[in-house]
Amino acid sequence: MVYLASHPPERKVQQALFVFLPVYPELVGVVGSTVPDYRGLFLRGQGSQSSYHYGTVTHSSAGLGQLQGDAIREIWGDILTGAVEEDAAFSGAFRSAEIGRGGDEGGGDYGIYFRASWVTPVAQEVRPVNRSVRYLIRAK
Repeated sequence: MVYLASHPPERKVQQALFVFLPVYPELVGVVGSTVPDYRGLFLRGQGSQSSYHYGTVTHSSAGLGQLQGDAIREIWGDILTGAVEEDAAFSGAFRSAEIGRGGDEGGGDYGIYFRASWVTPVAQEVRPVNRSVRYLIRAK
């Protein structure tokens, strides 16, 4: 059971949202007409925790019920050989890097910078678009 309230529901089915059920008119009759639309979203438990499989990474959700955009970790690299022509065109995640004075002809030596953050959202973690929820686990 997933819910978006700050405190778990207490015997009130109207406050509970069943993740495994699609929205049917019968369900709206029980839960109410404010059933959130989770189509295309991953549900992410609210809060944070750290993992240590690839350095220390803290995985943190957005605020309760908030939509959090997708992101990747920063990917970067530089090619600083001076082998790139001064008037070379770059786009997207690539930029020219002036690394020094050129030869006898007076042009500069250029390399290439690459940064994923120039074209896509980056964060400390890799994550899909998600919404922060709290999970209620019921055991008998």
